[in-house]
Amino acid sequence: MADKFFCKIANATLASGDNNTILPATAGQGYKLWQAIVVPGANADVLTFKNGSTAQSIVGVTANGVSAILPFSDVPWAYADVGNALTVNSGTTTTKTTLCYSQANGPC
Repeated sequence: MADKFFCKIANATLASGDNNTILPATAGQGYKLWQAIVVPGANADVLTFKNGSTAQSIVGVTANGVSAILPFSDVPWAYADVGNALTVNSGTTTTKTTLCYSQANGPC
């Protein structure tokens, strides 16, 4: 049976530092981030979603706080151009993310 949803799901535990690759650069493919759940750990964190190294969306969470949800909308929260990775800058190693994304064969 074919998948009924156009989104794919990716989960990641972020490392502290710049440009954690969440979705790798792929020749002929770009990405659109439609929805995200950010789950804080023991430390507060600010995540920056990036098109390669270009900042796009920023979301902050408090230490041991409530998860932040970037809800599904008609406009993607972030994107990666064809051949670029979707990366995230994180300040801690305890933050986890779940992403709903789609792949694009042309310009995002």
